[in-house]
Amino acid sequence: MYANQAEWLAGIREWLDVATYSDARVNIWLEMANARLNKDLNSRHMEGTTGYAITADDVTLGSVQLDTALLNFNRMINVNVHNAQSLLVVAINEFRDLVAAGIAGTAPIPPAPAFYSTVGNRLYIYPFPAEHTSLALTHYVMVRNLTSTIDNNGFTENHPSALLWAALAYGSKFIVEDDRGAMYEQNYLNEVEVINKAAKAEKMGSTPLIRKVNVYAQVGVMT
Repeated sequence: MYANQAEWLAGIREWLDVATYSDARVNIWLEMANARLNKDLNSRHMEGTTGYAITADDVTLGSVQLDTALLNFNRMINVNVHNAQSLLVVAINEFRDLVAAGIAGTAPIPPAPAFYSTVGNRLYIYPFPAEHTSLALTHYVMVRNLTSTIDNNGFTENHPSALLWAALAYGSKFIVEDDRGAMYEQNYLNEVEVINKAAKAEKMGSTPLIRKVNVYAQVGVMT
């Protein structure tokens, strides 16, 4: 659609017929659009995997402190046990009930990590894995803004129409007597629905999606 930040700004300016608006002003609209897509989209092009090895401190605390940038609005997709059962995501109250039942002996303690929950930037796993166990965390990656040195990103390359409609919907709010905002907003919502439905179909097929965290017995490089 557009090759770089300068072309995006020029294109938005042309769509909204605001030739006298500065780059700085129009770029705010583009950045707001980028932030909105980071929040609204569940595109596979936003997914990434991060490796982590359990430390002695993690074992002592019974949880893992995650990089807040990794969480990206706490949108972690999944934590799965290699050659064993998958870790199932549960709400923190359910997680605490499982742990309490295991301690009280009213429910069997699983022989391997089986459940996980997140609170803030902490990852809780039950039963907690041993030191040196490696984790593969699948999560959504924050798509960065375009800049004078960053010509493209995951949105411009894979979902340019959604980015454009979002920028136009935001920018039109600041233009007097521009009644096209509702149309731009609806176009954006339509694009998001199509993108998210496609992503959901890819993940789920005909069965429900199980959110997971991969746990490996040996520390290794995660890709």
